[in-house]
Amino acid sequence: MTATAASRLAIVHRRVSPRVIELAYHAAVPVAVDPDLIHLLRTNFFLDPPDDLPYEAEAELMLSPLVNELSEGLYEVDPGLREVLLHGLTSRFGPDRSRQVAVLLEQYVDRLPPGHWTTELENAQRLSALGVLDPQLADEWLMNAEAVSADGAGPGREWLVAVRRRHEYRPDPQESLRDDIAEAASAVATDAPGGRRAAEELLAGLARLPGAPSGLLERLRDGTAATGQDRTDPPPAQTRRATGAGGPIPELDRYPLALRAPGAPQAPAGTETVDLRMRADHDPATAAIDALRASGLTAAHFRSRVVFLASDGPETLVLYAAVCGFAGRRIDAYADGALLRFSDRGPHQDEFPDAGRPPRYLEWAQAGGPPASGIPTASLDPADASSVTLIRYAARLRFVPPASPRAALEAFVTIVDIRRRRPKNQFNRFPFLSTGREPVPVAKKDPHQGVDLEWVRAAAEAYRQDLRRSGDEAPEIVASRPVGGHLRHIAEANQVDIRRVLARLGSTLDESGRWTCPGPHQHDDELGTLLIRDNRARCRTCWPEALSPVRLAVEARGLSPDEAVRFVTAESTDLEPGTTVTARIERQEPAFFSCTVMNWGAPRTALLTPPPGTGTATRTRWVPGDVVTASVTGFTAPPARLPVLSATAHGLIERVMAVFVAELCSGQVVIMGIARVPGARTKIAVASTSRVRARAAFIGLGANRIQAAQRMLHRTSGQERIEIIDYAGERHQFLRNAMNPVQVSDLRIKGRHAVVALPEYQTSAGIGSGGLNVQLAGQLVGLKVRAVDHGADLQRELDRFIAESPFR
Repeated sequence: MTATAASRLAIVHRRVSPRVIELAYHAAVPVAVDPDLIHLLRTNFFLDPPDDLPYEAEAELMLSPLVNELSEGLYEVDPGLREVLLHGLTSRFGPDRSRQVAVLLEQYVDRLPPGHWTTELENAQRLSALGVLDPQLADEWLMNAEAVSADGAGPGREWLVAVRRRHEYRPDPQESLRDDIAEAASAVATDAPGGRRAAEELLAGLARLPGAPSGLLERLRDGTAATGQDRTDPPPAQTRRATGAGGPIPELDRYPLALRAPGAPQAPAGTETVDLRMRADHDPATAAIDALRASGLTAAHFRSRVVFLASDGPETLVLYAAVCGFAGRRIDAYADGALLRFSDRGPHQDEFPDAGRPPRYLEWAQAGGPPASGIPTASLDPADASSVTLIRYAARLRFVPPASPRAALEAFVTIVDIRRRRPKNQFNRFPFLSTGREPVPVAKKDPHQGVDLEWVRAAAEAYRQDLRRSGDEAPEIVASRPVGGHLRHIAEANQVDIRRVLARLGSTLDESGRWTCPGPHQHDDELGTLLIRDNRARCRTCWPEALSPVRLAVEARGLSPDEAVRFVTAESTDLEPGTTVTARIERQEPAFFSCTVMNWGAPRTALLTPPPGTGTATRTRWVPGDVVTASVTGFTAPPARLPVLSATAHGLIERVMAVFVAELCSGQVVIMGIARVPGARTKIAVASTSRVRARAAFIGLGANRIQAAQRMLHRTSGQERIEIIDYAGERHQFLRNAMNPVQVSDLRIKGRHAVVALPEYQTSAGIGSGGLNVQLAGQLVGLKVRAVDHGADLQRELDRFIAESPFR
């Protein structure tokens, strides 16, 4: 079979998550994408359920066969797949989605700093957006540009030809898909030796593409696949249901991990599944905890999205209570063919008004089931105020669940919400799982009222704490990523013999055969020598830990990361975009600073742009004589071709941190996101790809690593503070972490908006000077955040916040 675009995408479909392919639909609109643009596509179109995507999807897309790497940090969607992906964008999300992506692309290009991309790439991106928003105007622009080029001005002819070809090339993806389905179905029917299985796999992949005949996948399973006479589009992904008990569940493919109760349906292919097996010879509570222990689960498993696959029978609620207790939060569940998104529901009592506190102490009550003799009985209707009163204020509660697993889980979560007692753990006060036929309770601690789900929750939480104390609980793990080119350069430079570097730094061997310290401090004779081990050197006076060759050059000479690599390797490389340099400011111009690049061969003049938001150089705090670490963003026009520098360029933070965090260069830890207001504050979200503690790796012994990075960023001026934040795959926990250094007492998230409640004594620190802490936390998580005092009506505050921010 020929490898058409549709068949190629069908093959990729078997190797890449369907949700990542949906992100690729959006990335096909621009000419090229960088990590920032991919992040914007995800946060603008994939934050709201049911289309939400985790952060890891961005890296998965960049590593997939769907994109090609053009240069460091710049990618393009495979040109051969672009049209079928654009067709998928329209088929899956409607015609307006292409226009929304085009508007976002225009806004992104408008906000880029000068020199971030070449002029040709910027124009191509604008033309790509214009081709979606106003094709006729795009044609006119191309015609005018071609006329100007013919006169010897404007863009080059080669660029115009390439752009014209891309603009006008519009093959019919639907026709290609029909032909591929017909050819694959024919290959299946002929039963060619060795080719039937490959054709069936290809046909299964084609059946999942937008525009494929509805029911084709089911007919393929039945062995009756047609060649495409029925060409109606399949239903949207969020409306698909399970194929039946024990069958695969397509709508759950966005969950990396599924926890399966005995007898529950199977998870989709590619989803890691943990079976929770309960022993029949144990009581249900003990059996649930034993199942949790035997599963091998750790807290690291719950850093990403997890779904609980429910089954019929009372053990489902017992296992669900154990899982929630171990996770420390509610978990999404799948029951009776429906996905129950409990993680999106905040546990808030205000949603359930009651009839007031009972006049007398209420020791026991029952929720659900027929009225019980000798015990007050409440209905499971949360709108019934008298029932809410019994559920909320009873010291102990028996819960008689409905027969349906879905209804039982929904009623259970509602009861937990009602019984939540502030400000304690949001999952406390679980009810007893009851049949309604137990004897009338004779005491508050009567053990004969069913399965104590609160005991199950507490036991699961205690098991997790035991794992943490014993050191068996793994740190948060994310998927490993390829190490970037600049990180590889630092790692390779650190392999150079450190003794050669010491000699070039002016160190000498003393009488005992030890090297003298090249650091700037005064040393006693005994403490002025270095301890060298594993190609690292440590001075007991200057540095609290042993230094690699690159960091040694940075600390001894005050070099930037790339200057240190150049010094260590003794290579003569030229400046290029992204290179970090040390620059001394010479004079101040209205729109820039004239400065000198100091440590890159002969001194050379460069232009330093002011930080974003200041507008002009006259509004910054830099003065002539200051020394700054900056990144090359481009060059002025020939013949001068002066380097254009920025002290706030994208990637500068990561390059600086890579000098001091060896684990970053080796790929053991990764940076998941950066939010920065230059000169004031930076928050860096970090995670581990191994058992290395990411936050500890970035901070270093005695905070020496983070402090050294701060000194490099602001050598002679500024007091920028860098904060290291633990990344979390779950948005609520990630936002709590990002609000450091304050403790969030409660929060609510809806779409891209969030409201966090802070204790009164921490409100000022939580908001930060000028709202800086809230602003950076929101940037890091991809949300618009507002902080309110503890005790405020969060739902009302959230609704008001959304009303005041009508645009996404």
